[in-house]
Amino acid sequence: MDRCSPPTPLCSIVESIAEYTRNDPALSKAHHYLFNLPLVKRSKSKRVIVFGLNPGEDKNQWPRVNDHVEMETCCRDFHGENRKNLKWTKTCKDFCGDSVDIIQTEAFFWSSPRWNDSCFVSRFGFSIDSDTGTKHLKYCAEANSKLLAFYSPNLVLAPSLEFLNLLPALYGLRETSVIEMCPDKKTHRLMQEFQDHDGLPWLVTKHWSGARYFTSKQKEALRGRISQLLN
Repeated sequence: MDRCSPPTPLCSIVESIAEYTRNDPALSKAHHYLFNLPLVKRSKSKRVIVFGLNPGEDKNQWPRVNDHVEMETCCRDFHGENRKNLKWTKTCKDFCGDSVDIIQTEAFFWSSPRWNDSCFVSRFGFSIDSDTGTKHLKYCAEANSKLLAFYSPNLVLAPSLEFLNLLPALYGLRETSVIEMCPDKKTHRLMQEFQDHDGLPWLVTKHWSGARYFTSKQKEALRGRISQLLN
């Protein structure tokens, strides 16, 4: 496995995830796993961690090279230099701004076509909220807690309303705001704020992969709140 350059304490966690994956036949069915993936490195004083639910997949990514589980990490990213051109990277920059470091991680490190029980059962043989699914989520939460301690970010962004039922228990979050509705669609949820035990703000939002469905007022409201939390 490639090494981080320069090496950090998080490299050993990447290595442990690789071993954890190799030792689990179900997780080894994933196309790739994602942890501690730098999306934008500006060497600025502001740093954002973006949480995904779990990595998505494109059917064109199969079959895997040498049938090995690929990785999107600080040690190696199978997208290589094309990372900066990917739609998701551009979307993160669009919402977070151009002057912050952006690091991606996932609540569940291993990829599947979608985040739902039918996909998980088909791919891994267990549902998300099963005992096995919960065990893996807790493993990921332990690794992510070390990532947060290493980076000391200014903000954690979690772009999916699915996180409202997932993150508080896993990461010890408490609500610091009520759910904010979309300014132009009062029946649609836009975002909700939390804090962890260290006082770090977490912002759960409507999923950005549907950014083309965001109205200008929704984007303006979300970008504005992100900017406030960073400054």
